[in-house]
Amino acid sequence: MELQRLGQTDDGGQAGAHADGVVKAVGRYRPFILAGGALMCLTMILRFSVPPFGTTGKIVYYAVAFALFSMAFTMCCVPWQASVSLLTADYHGRNLLLTVRSMSGAVVNAVIGVTVLKSVARLGGDAVGWRNYTAVLWVLGLPCVYLCQRELRRIDHAGAYPPPVKRPAATQFLGVLRNRPAMCLGGAMLIAALAQSMAGNCAMYYYQYVLEDTSVLQATSVYSMPISVFAALCTPLILHKIEKRRLVVIAYAVSMVRPALLIMLGGSISIPLATALVVVSRLGTVLLNTAIMAWIPECVDWANWKEGLAPAGLINAAITFMQKLGRSLGQWMAGLLMGVVGFDAAEAITERILRQILNINGLYQAIFLTLALAPIFLFPISHHKAEEIRNELARRDAPDQET
Repeated sequence: MELQRLGQTDDGGQAGAHADGVVKAVGRYRPFILAGGALMCLTMILRFSVPPFGTTGKIVYYAVAFALFSMAFTMCCVPWQASVSLLTADYHGRNLLLTVRSMSGAVVNAVIGVTVLKSVARLGGDAVGWRNYTAVLWVLGLPCVYLCQRELRRIDHAGAYPPPVKRPAATQFLGVLRNRPAMCLGGAMLIAALAQSMAGNCAMYYYQYVLEDTSVLQATSVYSMPISVFAALCTPLILHKIEKRRLVVIAYAVSMVRPALLIMLGGSISIPLATALVVVSRLGTVLLNTAIMAWIPECVDWANWKEGLAPAGLINAAITFMQKLGRSLGQWMAGLLMGVVGFDAAEAITERILRQILNINGLYQAIFLTLALAPIFLFPISHHKAEEIRNELARRDAPDQET
């Protein structure tokens, strides 16, 4: 009955949360994971292909390709994230699952960072090389998507869930807006993603124009992988000892080391120190994102506790949307800030542009990371409260289990 309670939902099938309100013969989440993964494969290759169109045609082509990729990403990843709430209701078990996810992502990102430039060159170079490299990644990645959805059969299959309760779309989304934990988490995720994306989009400018050494990128990818994996492995152990809120604050402090030193030292940073600071920053990012994402199951439990329904897909979709919105805003803001100072890659780099690059990586990132803490302190679920909610939900199911 616990699985049925966790799977029960009022979602009627909107956007990435559509999986919540659909009961398929082969499961509720698995079809979306598999179809979304296949579409991600296709659209990623399209994104790195150059069509024989004029300027207007290419703008339309890439707008459609990016929109389809975003839809496919949501279709695949939101049900996958939501499945954590179904796999276990155990506090530490959920932390372990989310840690494995973060650790896997850190390893893959580091491997890609180390191999991408050489691989692109060997696969044809320039646009052809990028397209071929992307195709190779998806030849390796698509079987992983298939195996993931296949192994979810034990919890996501025909008859695993009661029929979904249909409610108007407006009612569903108002329910998420009333979910204070989800809104706090979404706000923190949006602002943190904005800060990370803004600095990330100007990172290459920092290496190229301030440090005048782009080899830092490859070096940090090599060093970041073991540190990121170590951080992800340690997260469940840390969460055995401290609350998630405290881990977020610690992660924030680690993330602030690089921007704080950039504010104090400006461009007078040695290459070894710059490399070390990037590695420390990535460590903070892994801890911060893992700790924030680890709270999502508590948001689902809160909805179940308050309304008797657990829209895992809709809540994951809302928080994922906030994260993607933050990344998009970060990219836009980085471009806007660089445009304000007259940046043009074809023109000479002025002192004003160098100062702006430092500000984006230092001062502005520090400001937004600080703002991201506000929703964290407003998050209403402490470790004790989460345990209280889980116990209450277990008591609700007790009569059903006896029958």
